[in-house]
Amino acid sequence: MKRRSRLRSWKDTDNKEVYTFIGILLNMGIVQLPSVQSYWSTEWTSHVPFFAKAMNRDRFLLLYHTMLHVCSTDPNHRTRGDKIQPLVTKLVNKFQHYFVPYKNISADESMIGFKGRVIFRQYVPKKPVKWGILARTLADGETGYMCNINIYYGRDGEAEPDDNLTKTSRSVMKLIEPYLDKGYHIFADRLYNSVELAKALYNRNTYLTGTILLNRKGIPNELKGKRWKRGDRKALRCDNVMVTNWVDKRCVTLISTCYNGNETVEKQIKGRDTPVVKPNVVEKYNCYMGGVDKCDQLNQYYSFARRSLKWYKKVFFWLIELCAINSYILYKLSRNPPIPKKKLTLLVFRKQLVTGLVSLPVYDDHSPPPPKRGRPMQDAPLERLDGRLHVLGKIDDGKQRKCVVCSAKGNRSESVHYCSTCGSHPALHPAPCFGLYHTKKNY
Repeated sequence: MKRRSRLRSWKDTDNKEVYTFIGILLNMGIVQLPSVQSYWSTEWTSHVPFFAKAMNRDRFLLLYHTMLHVCSTDPNHRTRGDKIQPLVTKLVNKFQHYFVPYKNISADESMIGFKGRVIFRQYVPKKPVKWGILARTLADGETGYMCNINIYYGRDGEAEPDDNLTKTSRSVMKLIEPYLDKGYHIFADRLYNSVELAKALYNRNTYLTGTILLNRKGIPNELKGKRWKRGDRKALRCDNVMVTNWVDKRCVTLISTCYNGNETVEKQIKGRDTPVVKPNVVEKYNCYMGGVDKCDQLNQYYSFARRSLKWYKKVFFWLIELCAINSYILYKLSRNPPIPKKKLTLLVFRKQLVTGLVSLPVYDDHSPPPPKRGRPMQDAPLERLDGRLHVLGKIDDGKQRKCVVCSAKGNRSESVHYCSTCGSHPALHPAPCFGLYHTKKNY
């Protein structure tokens, strides 16, 4: 190690310090600064006293850059996800323990932004975060509460099971496995849906609704290769699976095991004179498919994500954000009534969460503030400028002292006279120092 290395001052951490560390990370999402070191800057343009009082800068950087490891790894049996997967499993169990989702849940994918070098990094051009680590997620369709997470670590090399499902459909089955055989309704997009997946879920007492590609196996030829006009719709059913086409601005194909093709609703769209008649399955899909998008939207408001060469740190920070968002949703649902009169915003909740995690010294109206560094003033400024009559006295033994006014100007001049009214009895020349001292603020 170098002579001035931070590791030389390392000491073991504890639970309280880890809570403080997480609270600082959450507050960095509220107070946006260009770099981590900027939070401990003493310049008046960017000084934030909270961070310096919560933790020393070198200690935070030591935890943040050097010592932050999520899980211990076994050198004899190493896998791609062993640095983060135990924490993911633990948090998912907590998420599912404290909240039972409503009937409609959405399955989608989230991107954890990362541009470093890792073999399972993905590129999804249609996502707001295009480069990063792919996480298949399951969220409640009404609240956006995250219920399950499966991080993609690349091909595992295992043989494909003989179940006639595509790889993407099989990932959905794995994602919703804790909620099978319970009557839930899954909403997924066209990347994951297939006729075989709909049948497999229906056999497990689970409904499926979502868009689907026309080149999937089992799609009827009557829905392909035809020029559709605005307002046209056609639905076909085989056993419990219904596939429908509907055209508004473009043709959209949906599959469902819950809704019928002849159910329609009227929707007033901005910019159109007459209401639009659309299938009920389209309206329900638009209503409940955005569960994961709600969670991702809340995640982007006050994100504290920073650049890092370690991919598992990016996943760790993303998981901390999910914990805060799920806690916010649970707090709102636990109120009686669930929606309070004064709406609790995510910003207010995060500030309260930071206050609970970081224990700072609190000074009330009856306790004195902490002492300031530096030499104290010789006398109170208001005492010499109070306008009272100040009496000039003379030292009895004739021993001279430094004149306060002359010493402030850099002159080492002494005097046997002093002010007998001021509490500190400062030594002063009769003229002009005595008058300047009691009439000028900056003498």
